[in-house]
Amino acid sequence: MHTDCQNQRGVTLVELLVVVAILSILGVVTGLFLLKYLPEHHLRSATSSLSQDLRQAQMGALKRLRPWAVDFDTGTHAYQIIDSGPDANLDSGDDIVAKTVNLISYSGTIRFEAGTGARARFNEDGMGTGTVQIVMSNSRGTVTTTEILRTGAIRVQ
Repeated sequence: MHTDCQNQRGVTLVELLVVVAILSILGVVTGLFLLKYLPEHHLRSATSSLSQDLRQAQMGALKRLRPWAVDFDTGTHAYQIIDSGPDANLDSGDDIVAKTVNLISYSGTIRFEAGTGARARFNEDGMGTGTVQIVMSNSRGTVTTTEILRTGAIRVQ
C-alpha cells in the first residue's frame, strides 16, 4: 500500500511561522542586551584609546628628546597630542599637532568630567611634569579615571 504522505516534502506554513517567531524573539533579546552593553563598551574603548595616546606622547618625547603634551578641551570633549617642535618649547609657535581625538566619535556618549586637567606634559625623559587626572564618563554614569604620575606611569582606574 502506497500513501501520499510519503511523497510530500518541504515545510508547512505553521512550521515556518514558528521558526520566524523564535528568531524574532532571539533578535529582540539580543538587541536589548546590546543597548545595555554599548555605553560600557564605548567608555572602555575611549579609555583604552586615551591610554594608548598618552603612551604615544610619552614615546614621542623619549624618541625626539623634547617635551610633548596632551591638551584636553572639556568644552568640546576633545584632546590633542602636541610635539613641542624643533625649538623644544611648548607654546612657542612651532608646536606640531600629532593627533586630534574627538570623543563625539564614540556615539556622543563619552564626556570629560570637570576634574580633568587641561594639559598632561611629558619631558624629554618621558617623565610627567606633575600628576594629572583625566576623568571620563558615559551616558549611564559610569566613570573611569586615568592618571599620569610624575614618574611617567599611566594608571587607569
